[in-house]
Amino acid sequence: MTPPTPEPAAPLVEDETTWAALAHLGGAFIIVAALLGVAGVGGAVQALVALLSLLPALVIWIVFGRRSARIATESKEALNFSLTAVALLVAWIIVSTVAVYVIGNAIISAWLNDMDSFLDPAADPTATIEALRFWFGVPTMVIAGAATLLSLFAGIRVATGHAFRYPVAVRLLH
Repeated sequence: MTPPTPEPAAPLVEDETTWAALAHLGGAFIIVAALLGVAGVGGAVQALVALLSLLPALVIWIVFGRRSARIATESKEALNFSLTAVALLVAWIIVSTVAVYVIGNAIISAWLNDMDSFLDPAADPTATIEALRFWFGVPTMVIAGAATLLSLFAGIRVATGHAFRYPVAVRLLH
């Protein structure tokens, strides 16, 4: 006896706009990765949270993409943009983490090698290192903020029945 073949899924029509909009809105959570950096959490956690922002568009594309051409198009567009934003954010997190570590170590080494400044509590380099962390964190916030705003705008635009194409995205999925 042969096993029954599953019937193909029915086309998705009624929730098409909702799922297409959710594919874009899911990428808006990339701002959480930047906020973790501001809160003092390390770059590895930031990168992991940024990668998690890819999941909504990916899951929607896999689950509903074959049932609706509109959902397939919008979720691929959202996924391409999220991949671009996450790659840029992760690259900056790596560069800034290494730069703060190297420059911070140089500042501390210079402070420890100068006995006069070492004994002077006013010459403590902690404030300088914190300022360095802050200024290297500003581009992280800009990247994540821009990605979040674009994702929110795209989600709203798609929810009102329009198509959306991000102005800046590496389109790996066609």
